[in-house]
Amino acid sequence: MPPRKRERASARTRSSARSEQSQGRAAGSRSKGGPGKACAASAASASLSATAAQEESDDDAAAATARPQETGTALSCVLKVYCTSVRPNFAQPWQMKRQQESTSSGFILRDEQIFPARGIIILTNAHSVAHSVTVRVRKHGSPVKHVAKVLHIGHECDVAVLVVEDPAFYDDLPEPLQLGHTARLQDPVTVVGYPTGGDNLSVTVGVVSRVDVQAYSHSSERFLTLQIDAAINAGRWRNSGGPALKAGRCVGIAFETLDDAENIGYLIPAAVVARFLDDLRSHGEYTRWCSLGFSWQPVESPALRSHLKLGEGRSGVYVGEVYPTGAASGVLREGDVVLRLGGQPIADDGTVPFEPAAEVRGGASCRSQRVSFDALLLRHFVGDSIAAHVLRGGAERQVRLPLGCHHPLVPLHLHEERPSYVVCGGAVFTALSQPYLQHEWGKAWERRAPPLRLARKVVLLSQLLGHECVRGYDSALLANSMVRALNGVPILCLAQLAQLVRACRQRSLRFDLEESRVLVLDTAQARGAEAEILQQHNIPEPVLINERDAALLR
Repeated sequence: MPPRKRERASARTRSSARSEQSQGRAAGSRSKGGPGKACAASAASASLSATAAQEESDDDAAAATARPQETGTALSCVLKVYCTSVRPNFAQPWQMKRQQESTSSGFILRDEQIFPARGIIILTNAHSVAHSVTVRVRKHGSPVKHVAKVLHIGHECDVAVLVVEDPAFYDDLPEPLQLGHTARLQDPVTVVGYPTGGDNLSVTVGVVSRVDVQAYSHSSERFLTLQIDAAINAGRWRNSGGPALKAGRCVGIAFETLDDAENIGYLIPAAVVARFLDDLRSHGEYTRWCSLGFSWQPVESPALRSHLKLGEGRSGVYVGEVYPTGAASGVLREGDVVLRLGGQPIADDGTVPFEPAAEVRGGASCRSQRVSFDALLLRHFVGDSIAAHVLRGGAERQVRLPLGCHHPLVPLHLHEERPSYVVCGGAVFTALSQPYLQHEWGKAWERRAPPLRLARKVVLLSQLLGHECVRGYDSALLANSMVRALNGVPILCLAQLAQLVRACRQRSLRFDLEESRVLVLDTAQARGAEAEILQQHNIPEPVLINERDAALLR
């Protein structure tokens, strides 16, 4: 999988789900960007400070007595992952791209609930095995590659669970790793994996240099992240998915690098990994991450605080847009101020304490770190609710905010689904998504793609295929135009467009496009030419609606 830069769009408002103009970042690498922040539903528990204090004692004690033999056993738990993947072709959604081969890293854990047949699972990155057709793993020191399958994949948090059914894989298997606790600032970590530059195991050592909430490049979701100064390699041959070890326990999973800097890597903290595994154990499947579903901005301005009647001793964040598809719709209103969430006061800059005062090595005391308040949702699941104190019109009230999945009008990713499309008389229609934007406008899609103000799902006229039905139309002019209506009926989603095309009894199919452009097709001619068009362009079927788009009609 080729390295892709992390490009953050700067924004004045911050989102408690994903921003509709979400950061276009992809797995494997990052690049510097603007200060945009979002509040996507993801990160630390409702009592981060207490959790961090309790977490640290066990690992500190283990670190003081760690033996080299423990490190050697831990290294033997790290596997090399070989993946062959085939990704969708968004320009011609009825086709797939050429297959790609890549390698990454993984490691074994013991978990009899998730895989009771063997009690051993393999953790790696979701982006390492996304769109996979074959996955194989090789143990440290072994020449044999064993077939593995993806049992569960969490694209939002970039973690996947692999399992191996071959009994020979379990011969001479070392004692699996155990998850440790989330590492703190300045904690030493050892990153193990199979990066570019050789075929054997590689070990790099560094320290945790930053703890923050940031958007993961594979999904554009915001989660707790550990920044380290140990090298993590990007590209198709990398150590993504390898464990970061402290005292022989896994405290994180390597997954990203900063594209234009040296020796800056990023880990998925153990707390995020543990929440993903808890979801699988509790529900038997991956239920995704929960979201509040509103945009927000800080209330540090004295004028804004006065306008909101936010007196002394109160702090919080201003609620901007409440997404109509978000869980907070009907509970929060634009102009509310969220003061507390899950019992935790929110500062005017939108942060909450991450850990209690700690001792920095050398004896100097250190203030508590602060992270974005989206960290408070880490231990919650879809369907839960969380207590909130809200200021509305100068009066404080308590509410319960439901937590559900965020469903942006422009999907940030399609997971393992193929893109939907409709072919009608040589015109190809598809649903707008971030992967489509990345395909059409490249890495700089956030700057180059035309801006849209969205109140519904977006259907695009992707292209015009060569045929007599569309003779006389300028394909370059109409391509990538938003479809507003069909024969006067507003278009809300691609599945609805497919229904309207099939049910049309009028002589013409009139597609009203953006900027008052129009595409008119002869209904009888378009239907009569369907088989010929499909054969000419090797299209297997005229309509493909994936489960995500089909659900919009239900």
